[in-house]
Amino acid sequence: MTSTSSPAFQFLVPTALRVRKFLQILGLCFVILPVIFGALFLGIHVASRQEPQFYRHALEQEAGPQAEAGDQLEQRVLTLHNETRRTGNWQATFTDSQINGWLASDLTEKFSGVLPPEFQNPRVSIESGRALLACGYTDPPIQTVLSMEVNVHLTEQPNVIAIQIHKARAGKLPVPLVRVLNVVSVFARRAEIDLKWMQFEGDPVAELTIPDHREEMKKLLHLEALELHDGEIYLAGRTEATKESGTQNPAAENIHNVRSPAQFHSKPREGVNGIGSN
Repeated sequence: MTSTSSPAFQFLVPTALRVRKFLQILGLCFVILPVIFGALFLGIHVASRQEPQFYRHALEQEAGPQAEAGDQLEQRVLTLHNETRRTGNWQATFTDSQINGWLASDLTEKFSGVLPPEFQNPRVSIESGRALLACGYTDPPIQTVLSMEVNVHLTEQPNVIAIQIHKARAGKLPVPLVRVLNVVSVFARRAEIDLKWMQFEGDPVAELTIPDHREEMKKLLHLEALELHDGEIYLAGRTEATKESGTQNPAAENIHNVRSPAQFHSKPREGVNGIGSN
């Protein structure tokens, strides 16, 4: 019979204690880790379901006033279109309530193929110098609200609008901008909008050229102001007759001969807030 004072017994006792301690720690980990990961998953899930305040408010609007606001937007767009066809100065103001009303009541009905099926209920909030965009996104098991902040301004190139994307989020969680750019590019292709991508101050910038040459009317269209104020966007410009029927403005030629991003450096016009400002 082995004595409790033997060296072998004295060696086995601390070893057994160490094994027991290890098993206790291992068991504790199996208990704690699921709790931690569960809490983390729950936190991520809750954070991803958070909605921007302006988006929640926009979705709460009643259908009747939204349809009326959408009709106002279409009427103002038609008025602006007619004014740009005549020689002289023109201007227009569109409110974010009118834009949201049109998005709610007319977008899916009149342009059903523009928005990918995963995206629902886009809305916008216009503030001084920036715009906030948001929409619902559903791709099971993912269900969240995507939002991003953008700055919009005219560049030094005639009739070229720069849209700088600052932040993108799913709920309160940041989203890699590369995914946002892919979504924006898909949306632009569906809407038959030609975008040119570049970078400014570390942020992606989409450039959109407004065609300035109207051959059928022998007119040139010049967009001279694009300003974001609280709750509205302001546009102003002028239309002039071409000097010769065969003459085309250099900006119009750029529509067909766009330089690569490496050859083009965009910056704001003087007097207009830079796209990096808030």
